[in-house]
Amino acid sequence: MTALCLFKQPPVAGSAFEAGTDTTAGVVQWFFVAMMLFPETAIKAQSELDFVLGSDGTILPDFCHINDLPYCVALVKEMFRFFPPAPGGFPHYSDHDDVYAGVKVCSDYIC
Repeated sequence: MTALCLFKQPPVAGSAFEAGTDTTAGVVQWFFVAMMLFPETAIKAQSELDFVLGSDGTILPDFCHINDLPYCVALVKEMFRFFPPAPGGFPHYSDHDDVYAGVKVCSDYIC
């Protein structure tokens, strides 16, 4: 095996960085859409932030606040569940005839 050439390292690092920023940007965009569709959720999250950090905005949230912000933590987890940055469902293949919940599934079927 050979080491990665010094001239090839920046493009490789840039590709990895770009891959991470694209998915993050997608989740952030969907977060704004969700907050417009569900303003009561945004108000509740903002209330929790104001209560824990203060409404003047001088204290930024940190990992030491994670236990004090359960609604905001749940909101972030829900964003990744509701609008995943990458597909998470994988097709299933039936290699023989089967019956599931009263429905016949034919062999060689992908669903």
